Amino acid sequence: MTEHIGPYPIRQRQGVPPPGLRFLPTLEPDLSDDVDTYPKRASCGHAFTDCARAVVREAAGNALVIVEIGVAYDLASTVSLDLMRNKSPGAVYIGIDKVDRRHYQDPDKGIHILWGDSTNRQPCFGLLDLLERQYIDLLFIDGWHSVNQCLADWRYTERLAPNGTVLIHDTNHHPGPAALFAAIDPAQWDKRQACPATNDYGIAVVRRCTSS
Repeated sequence: MTEHIGPYPIRQRQGVPPPGLRFLPTLEPDLSDDVDTYPKRASCGHAFTDCARAVVREAAGNALVIVEIGVAYDLASTVSLDLMRNKSPGAVYIGIDKVDRRHYQDPDKGIHILWGDSTNRQPCFGLLDLLERQYIDLLFIDGWHSVNQCLADWRYTERLAPNGTVLIHDTNHHPGPAALFAAIDPAQWDKRQACPATNDYGIAVVRRCTSS
């Protein structure tokens, strides 16, 4: 099985995929599954276009629990600040990053920052339990953009609400998001590229299929 999203064919590798995926994707031997970006990738300018911001704003909507993997270092130029400040009243924002972003934390306003590798889901799930929140309403995947890391971050869907939304940023211009998007099982999930223009880094919207 091969599919093209980005410059390299996405192939199937051996192993059991996480729930919700139809296969384990790989870009090897063309590109390592642990690298964040394509070689010599041209910049698209601003990471968050008006299209991407509108997608995030709509998905955040009435979400009561937002989990963002990859907290921006510059809040003024990304959607992290939008998610923190413009969430619904009483909603919780949980940001996860390998770099210490805890200076953004403000529990009184429902803003929680976890410092560590998002591959370890237990700190987030433990915090959800502590806050007495069962589900994630919006999961925003925008951390390290390798295939293996995106596969690990997809596993946060274990706690996704039945009507929850997954946003995957950089699907047009990074290997991990492209491979993850290709592997998502369309029999289980409605998935679409929301900003497919070539001058946009791209963002995918993924929701569980509803039974007819």
